[in-house]
Amino acid sequence: MAEPFIYKTRIYYQDTDVGGVVYHSKYIDFAERARMELLIKENVPPSVLREKYNVGLMVRSCNVVYYAPATLEDELTIETVIDDLKGATMVFKQTVYKNGVKLVAMDIAAVCVNLNYKPVRLPDDLRMKLEKYK
Repeated sequence: MAEPFIYKTRIYYQDTDVGGVVYHSKYIDFAERARMELLIKENVPPSVLREKYNVGLMVRSCNVVYYAPATLEDELTIETVIDDLKGATMVFKQTVYKNGVKLVAMDIAAVCVNLNYKPVRLPDDLRMKLEKYK
């Protein structure tokens, strides 16, 4: 298995309820940020995908399993690997940890689409850059 892409974030007031517990939907936001940072690291951020290739990546499905909560001021690590990489689709496995303890596991299926939102094959150089996370 490839080395995961690592993204770290901290929990702020805006991420929590009145008791200081992270809202369940915020984990999806954290995963989105991690995927974007992966693309930025590989020099293919969404702006480049759109301008150079006339494509974008859209989430097709999301499966989330919650194991334990994060709370205000926690530092989280989001690990991202690519479980499956096909013609137009990919599945990201993203896991959220706090101090090495698994809090959340997500399977995010994304599809490459053209500017009319129709599925298209991933550009070859993007595919090559993503292969290292598989």
